[in-house]
Amino acid sequence: ARAAGRIEEAHIGHLSDPRVAERLRGRYDVVSMFHHLSHASDPRAELRGALTALRPGGHLLIELPDPRSAFALLLGKWWLPHGQPRHLHLPPARNLRAALESAGCTVL
Repeated sequence: ARAAGRIEEAHIGHLSDPRVAERLRGRYDVVSMFHHLSHASDPRAELRGALTALRPGGHLLIELPDPRSAFALLLGKWWLPHGQPRHLHLPPARNLRAALESAGCTVL
């Protein structure tokens, strides 16, 4: 993507460090967090960092294992994302939605 001129800089890693968040402030149109929050020691701080890195009107893409999904309910303790210590947090979708809305985000 960089060679094609579609991105200036990619950041891979945590966003909760205030120095990183400040360096990336308003830099991105899109921040993707695919299975990131479930591995973060402080998911709320990671969300704050991601929102700081977004430009006004930017998009935050989040994907998480859903502990209330049909597969999770069917498989119970054998549902793969329950495997610890890989997943530190498995927030229900409604909790994530509430956190995003309280931060002023429009959830699609």
